[in-house]
Amino acid sequence: MITSDRALCHTIQRYYDALGRVQVDVCNEDLVTEEKHYGSEICRVTCSLKDGKDERTVSVILKESTLDKMINEAIEENVHFTSELQMYLEVLPCMERLCQDTFPDCEPLWPHCLGHMEDTKIVLEDLKVLGYKLTDRQTGMDYEHASLSIRSLAKFHALSMALINNGTVSPGKFSKFVFGGDYSFMNDLSKNRFDTLLKAIKDSWSGEWKDVLERLGRLPSSAAEKVKEMRLQPCKWNVINHGDPWVNNIMFKYKKGTTSPESVRFVDYQLSHYGSFGFDLHYFINTSLSIDLLPSTEKLLLEYTQTLQEQMKHFGLKNIPTFHQVLDEMKRLEFFGLFTAVSITPIIIAPPELAPPRFNQDLPLEEIVSRNVERFRTEEYTRRIQIILRRAQHGGFFERMCG
Repeated sequence: MITSDRALCHTIQRYYDALGRVQVDVCNEDLVTEEKHYGSEICRVTCSLKDGKDERTVSVILKESTLDKMINEAIEENVHFTSELQMYLEVLPCMERLCQDTFPDCEPLWPHCLGHMEDTKIVLEDLKVLGYKLTDRQTGMDYEHASLSIRSLAKFHALSMALINNGTVSPGKFSKFVFGGDYSFMNDLSKNRFDTLLKAIKDSWSGEWKDVLERLGRLPSSAAEKVKEMRLQPCKWNVINHGDPWVNNIMFKYKKGTTSPESVRFVDYQLSHYGSFGFDLHYFINTSLSIDLLPSTEKLLLEYTQTLQEQMKHFGLKNIPTFHQVLDEMKRLEFFGLFTAVSITPIIIAPPELAPPRFNQDLPLEEIVSRNVERFRTEEYTRRIQIILRRAQHGGFFERMCG
């Protein structure tokens, strides 16, 4: 992936202010496997920094986005979706300065960016060296990990609100949202996913799901359009959403000798967008929680609310939401939660043998179609989506959406 050692050396030199020559040694370890499902190509690069007789070795991550390429090929036009470079170069440094001014001992919620090469390659600090690890994407997060994650999302959201409020960041730069219903290929994709779920229910679920099947069957043709309507409706608490806060984009550092997380970092800002905080929360809840946490999420939402309230007060922000208002906003965006559970979650929790092809990976069409169908029929996904559908049914979701 490194097209120019010289360009990478120059990027690293500028960051470390190295006076001598930076030697780059590319490791063969590839952080991206078919199992991880990233929309990027990522490799770890070890670098020897020499300054006279002094020498030290650092490890960095070189990431190249393939999301734009995949989307542009699908719609056959040049659309630049990714806001990741703007996030790393403009927004996150401002967030860090504001956070340090307010909370001097706080740690950033993201990796530092060393620089970039071209518009699609970003050089980042290696969080693995700092002790950060991923959790299991197929089983999802337990309460301890989920609690730290959702409270950290609240801090991230409050920081974005403060920067927008003082004019440091323009929300207009983050108006595009891949899942926002503006692009026909995404609309077609979501319709296909709903249709595939309906077929799985009809073919293999018991008769007790007949009512849900009937009501769910009214949604597929308008799924993406409903998400678009939700985005256009006014919200009092718009934030810069991470956009893709699922298990593999959240890394944890642990208390020494324990399995208790003490620090978190969010990675991958390709889908960051401006809108209601509820988009991030629904995405996180429906893609990343363990099955045990799915039936009741109010405790986590309360923790989010309390953290958001505290942070907004620290930044001197007005119009702080109550817990009841947070729940109302989550209810307003409830369909996006189901949209995520149907369109995104099957891919996220799929076993490696059912993963979608990576960019430029050739697979027969029959194999691609077969994998898509089977992802909706795994025991893990079936258990998850049944809990989500029952929760929606008991909460009156289908009556509100389908009549």
